[in-house]
Amino acid sequence: MVRARSKRKKDFERYKIRLLRRLERRRMFDEAWWDPERSELVSLDDYPRNKVLRAEVLFNNSGFVSPSLEPATPVEGGFFR
Repeated sequence: MVRARSKRKKDFERYKIRLLRRLERRRMFDEAWWDPERSELVSLDDYPRNKVLRAEVLFNNSGFVSPSLEPATPVEGGFFR
């Protein structure tokens, strides 16, 4: 059975959004600044698709600090955030 055209279109849109988010996340880590004194990785720009603001601490000694960059966790109902 062939998938409906409207569903294929929505699938493609979701794919593009995920791809853009992944590319932006890669760019964010490439452009981030490592502060040697405080042992922190700090963003240098705004990244709206990943919900990260300028000068936000992304990573420190204890791991990821920004809640938008943490791995997905299960929540009530079995969905991921």
